Amino acid sequence: MWPAYQHAYEPAPERCSSDAAPWYVVPADRKWYRNRAAGTLLPEHPEEIGPRYPEAGFDVEACRARLQQTCDGAGARREGPPRRRYSPIGRSSYILHP
Repeated sequence: MWPAYQHAYEPAPERCSSDAAPWYVVPADRKWYRNRAAGTLLPEHPEEIGPRYPEAGFDVEACRARLQQTCDGAGARREGPPRRRYSPIGRSSYILHP
């Protein structure tokens, strides 16, 4: 079964990769290497296309002030960023729940 899968999937990166949307094959058998490779590749490419936030169709400062009032009110539980929860999947993988 595995050889048939590899044979069927082998041409996918070559056929699907383009200048606008390149594919990279990153080995995942060593987590430190996978993280380093992804951490090197990902920041390079957004800089090339120059991403920008779209213009807001509302008053950003008014929404920010309203949000700040909500956070400053009696309902605020604690200072700082919200805590994140992690759910284990298998022995060494986790899903991040914001």
